[in-house]
Amino acid sequence: MMKSMDSITNDLYQGMPLYYPIGIKHVWTYCTYLGPFTSSNGFKFDLGLYIPSSDKLRKSINNYSCASMFDNNLMSYVGGHLKIIEDSDPTINEVKREVIIRAEALNLIPLKK
Repeated sequence: MMKSMDSITNDLYQGMPLYYPIGIKHVWTYCTYLGPFTSSNGFKFDLGLYIPSSDKLRKSINNYSCASMFDNNLMSYVGGHLKIIEDSDPTINEVKREVIIRAEALNLIPLKK
């Protein structure tokens, strides 16, 4: 008997250090989970990265997005371009920097030039 996709996804994340397990049913079905993170001001995040499906789009870091949960609510995530905007929320910038560091270490994104 074949397992359902929900069952496979749940099995995949079994035992993972997720702060917000609701992400298993949403964000982590189409984004890559990069692990837990606590910001310098104490906010907890489950870090993630959206990786474009097209080979052509994967050649530029501009096509990758941050996908990080900050609450156990499906709509509570930091999304969007990985670009650091210095005059924006410093916590969001800290999250994006950590996503970039982890994604580069795992060779998931093209290295910045």
